[in-house]
Formats: sequence, structure tokens, C-alpha cells
Amino acid sequence: LSKIKIGNFKSIEKLELELAPLTIFVGPNSSGKSNVLESIAIWQAYSYPSTLDFSLPDLIAHKKDWSKFITFEIHTKDEENHDIGYRYSFMPKDEEVRQAVFTDDKKLGEVGYLKSGGYHEQEHIYILKNLDK
Repeated sequence: LSKIKIGNFKSIEKLELELAPLTIFVGPNSSGKSNVLESIAIWQAYSYPSTLDFSLPDLIAHKKDWSKFITFEIHTKDEENHDIGYRYSFMPKDEEVRQAVFTDDKKLGEVGYLKSGGYHEQEHIYILKNLDK
């Protein structure tokens, strides 16, 4: 990983963090260190197609604003030093999920879906977006 971005998650309104081969988080209690690590764990658990759902008591929006997307984004570099990114976003209010893939800040594709019937119902409405037009 070369960079992570977090938005609207717990104490983090907006964060862009460049990563080194060894990155150490240092700071006072309640400064957000654990929230950064938790966001990486959530991204890993929920970014792949899965039957898992967010546990809303554990997934707290920044300042409890459920009308904004909670976003987790990772970046890496390929052999030619191109930036490749993946974003997972969740809108608690509407139970909407969006996933996007991009390279060098150009979005290559995005897919989204809305939950129908609550957090444990697995029927989804998929929305595909053609970004080449």
C-alpha cells in the first residue's frame, strides 16, 4: 500500500495518509490511531463481494452524520509507478454501497447497490456507470 484515504469515519472527517514500508502511528489517547487501523480492517472485510453487512453500532459516521458516505480508499503503485486505487463507500442512511477502481486519479469503473429489505437481506439493486462517456 502506498496511500490510504478515509472519510466520515468515527473521529476522522477526512484523512489522506501516505504510507512508507514501515509506518508507525504515534499520538495521544483518543487521537484516531485505532480508527485508522480499524478502517483498514473494515475495508479488507467488506470490499470484496460478500454476504457480510456492516454492523451499524460498530460503524459510526463522523459526528453521527448518516447522510454522508463513509469511505475507505487504498492506493498502490504498479511496476511503472502508476497509482492504482480502490474505493469502498457506504451511505448508512440509504444503505447504499459504491465501489470504484481508478488509476492516476481517473475513475475506470464504478458499481453501486442499494440494500432492499434491511441489513441481512441479500437482494441488491446494481447500478453500473459507464465512465468513458
